[in-house]
Amino acid sequence: PMTARSYYLLGTIYKGLIRLDEAGDLYKKSIKIREEVLEKNHPDTASSYSSLASVDDSQNKYKK
Repeated sequence: PMTARSYYLLGTIYKGLIRLDEAGDLYKKSIKIREEVLEKNHPDTASSYSSLASVDDSQNKYKK
């Protein structure tokens, strides 16, 4: 879980630096680990998904 948290926190830093591609990759790594170690519906996993969705939204990956 600490590795997943580290990826998550690094993703947050990269998002703040507007390095969205890297942030998304780090959030995806965090999700992968958290799904294996925790559960898909665990709050930490959900937080990673939410952050990834925010990055995707910032990159206009969703159609309105």
